[in-house]
Amino acid sequence: MFSVCNLRAVRVAGMLLFVALGAYAGDVDRISYTNGTKQDGWVVSEGVETVVVQQAKTSSGSRKVPAREVAGIVYAGMLGDGYWSQGQAARSGGNYAEAAAMFNALSGAAEGREWEAVYGSFAEGEAQELAQNYTAAATAFGRIVSKYPTHRLALDARYRQGMAQALGKSPEAAATADALSKDAQTNKSLNSSLLETRANAIRAGIAGAAGDLGKVREYATKALSMRPADGRETFYHFSFWLANTYRLNGKGRDAVGIIDRILPELDQEPARQAEGRFIRGMALLESDPSAALIELLALDVLPYGAEDQKCEARYAAGKLLAAEAELASKDADEKKQAIGKELLRSARLVLGAASAALVANPAKDQAKAFLDTLPDPDPAPVVAPGTEAKPVADAAAPPAAN
Repeated sequence: MFSVCNLRAVRVAGMLLFVALGAYAGDVDRISYTNGTKQDGWVVSEGVETVVVQQAKTSSGSRKVPAREVAGIVYAGMLGDGYWSQGQAARSGGNYAEAAAMFNALSGAAEGREWEAVYGSFAEGEAQELAQNYTAAATAFGRIVSKYPTHRLALDARYRQGMAQALGKSPEAAATADALSKDAQTNKSLNSSLLETRANAIRAGIAGAAGDLGKVREYATKALSMRPADGRETFYHFSFWLANTYRLNGKGRDAVGIIDRILPELDQEPARQAEGRFIRGMALLESDPSAALIELLALDVLPYGAEDQKCEARYAAGKLLAAEAELASKDADEKKQAIGKELLRSARLVLGAASAALVANPAKDQAKAFLDTLPDPDPAPVVAPGTEAKPVADAAAPPAAN
């Protein structure tokens, strides 16, 4: 049985992780590398092959870094209260349409600043995908493909454009995949596997949208020959999509297997770790409820993860806690009955949070309906008629006037 001590430990661990991660602030760009190190400086340009970094404003010197060694970049302009920060806040709150509008405004106001145009369009595409507006997502990613074909994120944008087309069941998805395969045969500047694995990932997406799990496996086997070093955005996006597809099709073991292989690599990427924990927790609901509860409660206390996923996670965790509470309440041991009451309080708290979510997710209404069926662990005492306590007169009050 999942104990109250386990629940407290998960919440404390989550808060400690949040504090330890902290927040980056400064007037320089921060470059994160695949080996776990970070560097502050000014990014001059991001190319398919190299990223040019200037280490000091007063220095005319710069150095070229292989693009495959760059895990991510936080531009100084991403800090503060601009379009980027507003878009991220809206996305974190589950307001995907508002987030997309903010990121679109960022890319539209770029005025020659490449990072704003590219990162704004990429983030807009991600927000539209979360909102399941796949046509709009493909359009946003397509802007990078057409206008910034030599940018470090251009190849990832081609893949994301194709996946958005696939999930939206657009016939253009096959054409995007075929174009990548053709480039794999003719493009001499890129390793052909970088193109072909993305083409097969899109084909797996097409098969998934059509409900053909056999074809999903066929193309996924070819697509997963890629490594994080071949494109972290693509690798993790496809891995999470594939794991979630398996989960939704009753293949929980396959989903957990994928997540367990990649979670150890995400210690420094809490947002991706949150997404992985959600998929893993939901995949374990039937086979290992206690392990599922640990994952889902961890996601509940962390300030990461999509609001839709948090809502679903809270609903599922609340149901698991309620089941544990009911089991403990039937035990003859008074101590276990007391634990059952505390678990029931926790269940009601988590379900209440799910029912108050700021997203239009079916789990929101389901959580409210389930919460209404649960007993109150602290009911008000029943007072027999005629035995109610009478109000005591205030001794300091002046006597009523005659």
